[in-house]
Amino acid sequence: MATVTIGDRGRITLPANALQEAGLKPGDTLFVRVDKGLRTIELAPAENVWDALAEEARRQYASGQTRSLTEFARERGIELTGAGPDDRELRAGTFA
Repeated sequence: MATVTIGDRGRITLPANALQEAGLKPGDTLFVRVDKGLRTIELAPAENVWDALAEEARRQYASGQTRSLTEFARERGIELTGAGPDDRELRAGTFA
């Protein structure tokens, strides 16, 4: 375990090996959580929620867990206007 010192401006410098072990690099944005009772500070990478959702959608699409827009609409009795007889053109390149 390494130790750090809080500087005059309230800044701390984390040891390079700790950053490397955590998979962090300069410029990363972190969430900060403070536990006043334990007097601890926890850091975690701040991930864009939309990026995470898009990645999950790609994963589901690649594994065949999704269905086409036409199938989705048909199941719910929704009429799609402006679409062709199928939605191949809607699928093309969506998650390429």
